[in-house]
Amino acid sequence: MYRQILIDPDDQNLQKIERRNSSDSAIKEYRLSTATYDTSSAPFLATRCLYKIDLDSQNINPEISNIIQNSFYVNDLMVEAKSDKEAIALIYNISETVDA
Repeated sequence: MYRQILIDPDDQNLQKIERRNSSDSAIKEYRLSTATYDTSSAPFLATRCLYKIDLDSQNINPEISNIIQNSFYVNDLMVEAKSDKEAIALIYNISETVDA
């Protein structure tokens, strides 16, 4: 999930890595464009993204918005369906909403 959280281009310099393979080679500079694992803010960013998706989808699909708001624990979704057909429809609708 964290690799799907894009960092604003203005803030990518704050996640800059400088590396070289040996003391003879030139230093290469990398800028990370996604949230980094093992940072204290990563779980917050993941949860905040779900919260924003929930806010954006409330008027479009209230049922899916309610599931996003109440059925996620960090990046785990726990929801039930009465039939296989309903489960497939829920998965599809949630995926479409989160990917939008």
